[in-house]
Amino acid sequence: MVHQLETGLNYRDAHGKWQIASTTVEIIDSLAVGTRTGHRVTWKANPNQSKVFEFMGANGEYLSGSVVGIAYHDRNSDLTAILAETRDAAGFVEDGVSVSYVSAFDGLEADIRYSQMKAGFEQDVILREKPLPPEIYGMNGDSTFLEVWTEFFDTPDPHISEIPKNLGRGGEASGKDFLLKFGGYSMPLGKAFGIEPNGDPVSGDIAHPVSKQWLVIEGRRFLVESVPYRQVHSS
Repeated sequence: MVHQLETGLNYRDAHGKWQIASTTVEIIDSLAVGTRTGHRVTWKANPNQSKVFEFMGANGEYLSGSVVGIAYHDRNSDLTAILAETRDAAGFVEDGVSVSYVSAFDGLEADIRYSQMKAGFEQDVILREKPLPPEIYGMNGDSTFLEVWTEFFDTPDPHISEIPKNLGRGGEASGKDFLLKFGGYSMPLGKAFGIEPNGDPVSGDIAHPVSKQWLVIEGRRFLVESVPYRQVHSS
């Protein structure tokens, strides 16, 4: 007898019956929708608007947000440079389990991809070209981080707790990281890694930890995910 243990393996449907979970994403009323899990996620057709994704958890948790841009931040000088902002792009369902927006930024060739999971969903920003070096913006590459900013809407602030520093290649610290917990769901450790043209991870490449912060700026709420520039540049 074989027993399978996995978070989100089954879920209760609208009639209260247990069903086997599936990461299938479908198009319903012009939205990409994942409903065959304990949670529900919808994605809009264009990434350049508010509430591109809306997540409804099994216990009533609600999160909605949109990627708004990519930036550099020099933590020594506190200088910031906006590299790219989200622009209009046509979203499409890829392989039946993810939603992709190709060439989704002005200023940098990069895509946004969301993947449905049995116990949540993932958001990836895929760089198709290397950004200009921080020195172009008067920054020090050794103290500069590449950041992805996601704005959240109508989402309660998470419970935030600091976790030990992540160690990147060679053991260098990549800065503080925080565990963000929204009810029964949390944002785990992120990672950055090189990919082949077909989207597969580069064989033998090291996945670099991505730290995250939750910032409230003039009443607006942002998730900021960051990785040292030197680590991205070397991938």
